[in-house]
Amino acid sequence: MAEATAVSERSGISDPFERYRQMMFGISYRMLGTVVDAEDVVQETWLRWQRVDQAAVADPRAYLVRAVTRTAIDQTRRSRARREEYVGPWLPEPLLVSSDVAMEASLVLAPGAELGRLYSALASR
Repeated sequence: MAEATAVSERSGISDPFERYRQMMFGISYRMLGTVVDAEDVVQETWLRWQRVDQAAVADPRAYLVRAVTRTAIDQTRRSRARREEYVGPWLPEPLLVSSDVAMEASLVLAPGAELGRLYSALASR
């Protein structure tokens, strides 16, 4: 995560929120375990960031980390109240990190397609 922050700082992004977006997503993903919830938390943090007097924030990185952490904790509490108890080990949702998500998705879907063709061939006999 420090690498992403260093790259953002070197790239000249002036908006602190955009500079630390990847870091905030990583924090919320690790706390919540799903991409959708992590993105929701980052968006809620953006709304909070837009409402605050940004000039009065002494350390934007600290403010944003605190905000995304608290928002993720709130999300965890809300979702815990809605979910049923799951028996078994909890595993986070897999996160595709490559730039070509479509390629990886096709690799995941390809075995199912082959299985469908096999069923079709057997049914036609």
